[in-house]
Amino acid sequence: MPTLEPKPVIDTSKMSPAQREALELTESAREAAQAERGFAGGLFIGRFNLAWIHPFPMQSVEDRDHGDAFLRKLETFLKEHVDPDEIDRTGEIPQEVIEGLARMGAFGIKISPKFGGLGLSQTNYCRAGMMLGSFCGNLTALISAHQSIGVPQPLILFGTEEQSGDFCQGSRATRFLHSRSRK
Repeated sequence: MPTLEPKPVIDTSKMSPAQREALELTESAREAAQAERGFAGGLFIGRFNLAWIHPFPMQSVEDRDHGDAFLRKLETFLKEHVDPDEIDRTGEIPQEVIEGLARMGAFGIKISPKFGGLGLSQTNYCRAGMMLGSFCGNLTALISAHQSIGVPQPLILFGTEEQSGDFCQGSRATRFLHSRSRK
């Protein structure tokens, strides 16, 4: 049985040589960028690269210890001060809960200590998210929104050192978060 060559997705037969060259340049740039996309980015464009996730990268002992210390505080706080059923019933997160989370640094898990945050890794942030999610989905949404799509993460990624410092310094961030939670 003869092997069939895969047909190109784009019909280039009606393209000028310049258009074909531009398409080839674009495709080669896309291929070169593959290394920067990571595993999920590769899946998005139909590339499965098992070597990027297996064996799964292990968290260092030091990083895990830093996360464990925070997670112990978070777990104790959740058990002693949060009633997830009440939050579900009322649709409100009590101000004392928000303030308690802010005091322990839960709104700055990934923010550098130089800006008043805990400076924990993405892995430890995910571990905190798993703990919060298993206890109270509303708190998971509150904490994750202020870490990833809220103001601190874009400032850290795209802001200047001065902008990050101005906003992320502990008390300023906490005051902002408290003012948002009352609206």
